Amino acid sequence: MIYPEFLKEGDTIGIFAPSAGVGHKLERYTSSLEVLKKEGYLIKETASVRKNSGRSAGGKRRAQEYKELVKDEEVKMILCAAGGDFMAEMLPYTDLKCLTEHPKWIMGSSDPTNLLFPLTVKYDIATLYGFNAGYNGKNERFEKDNLRLLKGEIPVQRSFTRYREFIESIQEEKRYLHEVSWRSSKGDVRLEGRLIGGCFDVIATLIGTPYDGVKDFIERYKDDGILWYFDNFAFNSLQTYLSLLQMKSAGWFDHCR
Repeated sequence: MIYPEFLKEGDTIGIFAPSAGVGHKLERYTSSLEVLKKEGYLIKETASVRKNSGRSAGGKRRAQEYKELVKDEEVKMILCAAGGDFMAEMLPYTDLKCLTEHPKWIMGSSDPTNLLFPLTVKYDIATLYGFNAGYNGKNERFEKDNLRLLKGEIPVQRSFTRYREFIESIQEEKRYLHEVSWRSSKGDVRLEGRLIGGCFDVIATLIGTPYDGVKDFIERYKDDGILWYFDNFAFNSLQTYLSLLQMKSAGWFDHCR
């Protein structure tokens, strides 16, 4: 597997918008950039990042902006600007293989799973399912851990004892009201393996497409074992259950730990 180089102070982070632009949340976005700059990073944006639209640009244009950053020798990491709904439109125009020639970390969450997931399962490039560019800014523990990951300082991750409901406003107070509980049918378990996954809503739409690649991936790493994680954004319980059945029927859970 290809593991890109982690970031050093003074490195440049390239930001592009594979799905929505950040024009509707510029305050949060600019606040997040200040956090990255204080960490010592330089920022290079592509042209469509600040568009106020569910599509930052046409699918072909988004693919071009991605490739610009991949081939830019100054850019040491690529950060997705935001999530959204329409990144799949970009995939037919995207040169996924070019990252094997210019390896660098790519990080994002939600709709950018359309890019991160096939890069890992089809082309053996490690990717980071983490914050989009417009998220950092409140100095929370999980934000600090995310910044450490970019430097290769892999922290031991420990569960929070409480969690909060999702909130949109960056000024809104974050109150952790709900107790965290972990459930396993087997009680306490220890698991090791290759971790793959992403936004469940996106991954379910990739089954059987040219961007799938899962069967070959899990066969390559069957001796390591496979661990799945899913970030469910909008699927209800029935959609989730039926999609899990489809994944199982497609052989995705072979060699699963």
